Formats: sequence, structure tokens, C-alpha cells
Amino acid sequence: MRCYYLSRPKLVEGVLALITADHPVIRKTKEQIDREKAKSGKEKVAARG
Repeated sequence: MRCYYLSRPKLVEGVLALITADHPVIRKTKEQIDREKAKSGKEKVAARG
């Protein structure tokens, strides 16, 4: 991180803000993730026509 802090301090500030933000933990099973991927893949194909 130190080299990025010297060359891109704004990038480091953004990354640290993202890491320290209070985001809820969302737990999903592999099956839930696979279903979501399959669903989003079908929607993309339908959008292309």
C-alpha cells in the first residue's frame, strides 16, 4: 500500500474508505450464487434478442 499511497493517494483514500465502511455481511450458498448467475445470464441473452 505504501507505494500506492505515494503515487496515488486519492486511490488509497477511496480503497480505505470502502474497506472501513459499515456494509452488511450477506451470506449465500453456492447454489444461491449459481442461480443468480444463471438468471443474470438468461436476462443478458434475452436483452440481445
